[in-house]
Amino acid sequence: MKTNTLYEDSQIRVTYLLSPETGKEEDIISAEDHELWVKERRGEWNRYMIGRGILKELARTSREDRGRKLETIHPGIRIELELLGTGLNIDSLGVAISQAYIEDEERSEGSRRTGAPFQSD
Repeated sequence: MKTNTLYEDSQIRVTYLLSPETGKEEDIISAEDHELWVKERRGEWNRYMIGRGILKELARTSREDRGRKLETIHPGIRIELELLGTGLNIDSLGVAISQAYIEDEERSEGSRRTGAPFQSD
């Protein structure tokens, strides 16, 4: 897995906030903000910004409340998932977000232990 990626499967990816500049798409511009990437049926990736602290909040939110919180952050995300033909649902996103949060915490703990600052590829 790339340094900028916290979770990845065939349809979902969670990364640190990456540069939108052409040629710099893999560069991390914020290790505190994140992006949720969802692959649509045509193979294109759609990205959703997850602001500072939201990854942790979503990961710690109960399954029952996660959909409501995701809708608050990205209104219409349930409909978009359906229209994109992803076959994904809020529970799928919840698993990815929770796993990404765990990975982020493990990396942060590793940096604190070694004293090394976070670095991207």
